[in-house]
Amino acid sequence: MRKRAGAVVGAVLLAGASLMACSSGSDEGGLDIPTFDPEAMASEDAAASAAAAEASASAEASASAAGVVSAESLTDAELGYYVVSIPEDLDEAQAQVLADYVAYDKATWRVWFTGEGIDDVALVATGDLLDRIYENYSNLNGEHSNPPVSVGISEVTVTDDGTLANITTCVDRTEMTDVDADGNDITDPATQNRVEYSTQMAPGSEGEWLAYEETALSWDECTTGEDR
Repeated sequence: MRKRAGAVVGAVLLAGASLMACSSGSDEGGLDIPTFDPEAMASEDAAASAAAAEASASAEASASAAGVVSAESLTDAELGYYVVSIPEDLDEAQAQVLADYVAYDKATWRVWFTGEGIDDVALVATGDLLDRIYENYSNLNGEHSNPPVSVGISEVTVTDDGTLANITTCVDRTEMTDVDADGNDITDPATQNRVEYSTQMAPGSEGEWLAYEETALSWDECTTGEDR
């Protein structure tokens, strides 16, 4: 009954057998070799080390930000919503998009499972998609779905200018059932399937990503990726 409306900075090393301590003013052989200055060399080494540390810290910060999302952390077992796979090696921007997508997906499934939380959907969706969710909610008439639902996220893309993102998912509803307002089973076996969706998202006014369009791509052809 679900109404659906992813440098290491190298210090420059001076190599050689030995360095002659020749004055730059020497005219022997016409060579212009600077005087060895241990303080200057120490300063250069310190600058190179600082640059390397800064690059390493930046890389670690990005990895940490991307690492806060995992299939386990995105799953809500109490709701009956299970994320079983996500793409590997997400960068910080992709990780944020994924987290905001799952916030949208959970909010809508909470409505279909419990009939509650419709006001929260406006925080995670917008445009025609939000209007369709409102319309479907108004037509529930006490009906609701029973979990579980499993979701595999296969792709997370963000445009270079950061104005659009796309999430590709496989939603497994094979174990989900539907009941009417009196608790009678009204499950349609045709809806106990796996559906591949493409969901478009755009930045909101406070930097969050909002779902604004969702399209079904295939039925019973996708996999949630549990075997990956």
